[in-house]
Amino acid sequence: MLGDTEYKHVPKSLLADALKRGAHAPVDPLLCAYQYLFERLALPRTGVLHLGGHIGQELPMYAALGFRRVVMVEPLDREFAQLKRRVDAFNATCGPIADFINDPVRPRAHAVRCAVADRAGEVSFCRTHMSSLSSLSRPVPENFAEQWRDAPPMPWYKRPVGWLTTAWQTATALKFEEIKVPCKTLDGLVDELPHGFRASDFSYLRMNIQGAELRALQGGAQTLRHVRLIDLETNISQRYEEAPTRQDFDRLLSGYGFSCVFAYRIGGLGNLVYARSTAAEQA
Repeated sequence: MLGDTEYKHVPKSLLADALKRGAHAPVDPLLCAYQYLFERLALPRTGVLHLGGHIGQELPMYAALGFRRVVMVEPLDREFAQLKRRVDAFNATCGPIADFINDPVRPRAHAVRCAVADRAGEVSFCRTHMSSLSSLSRPVPENFAEQWRDAPPMPWYKRPVGWLTTAWQTATALKFEEIKVPCKTLDGLVDELPHGFRASDFSYLRMNIQGAELRALQGGAQTLRHVRLIDLETNISQRYEEAPTRQDFDRLLSGYGFSCVFAYRIGGLGNLVYARSTAAEQA
């Protein structure tokens, strides 16, 4: 088990490049990092299940990484509308490309509007004024400024507009309101996917759901038997009430044959990558 001091700090030079992703950066560092990591762990690019898909920013990366099935899940209605448009664009582009090169597996993406937890039904959800920080868990506003402690080494006036907006919103008191959203368990979500999606498609589970990751995993016993790699956020500082610790994830996931193979952090926010052992896959 890794201790908190064994999180790798993201180098500030890479963080600066990551903030310029897209047209402003010659190379996408996030895409490169995942490409190298997936190759090292021999992850088959069959499918990705992304909880907390927000507006679908990662869809181009999943296409570039070669995933054939992509499911993006987002509970907020306005953000889901943007996500759905990107999913439609993914299908309109990647499908014809596969047909053109005679690829036997036509890529397909699907969007689902719901939260994910250990129980299904209508639930209270904390929508923050910076929507990417919204969560089933109640935020602790005063703890959010810590995530900008490791800001990249560049003058503020040279940073992308998106960074300035995010930094200002985070540095000010985080505001949120409680709303009602539909919720599914992870297993229920997968069971209800349309024809053409199977639980065995998903080799990679990514969660960006702000402190609700453990609750999602607790509702996914069947799905976790197919997943090979799990990538989740963890709060090193208590950004959300009753947020799970890395030890909580270790205890739960070890029962499915997973162990933590990589951990990194940016300020008070950490990411953990869990891989399932070969022995567990054969069991």
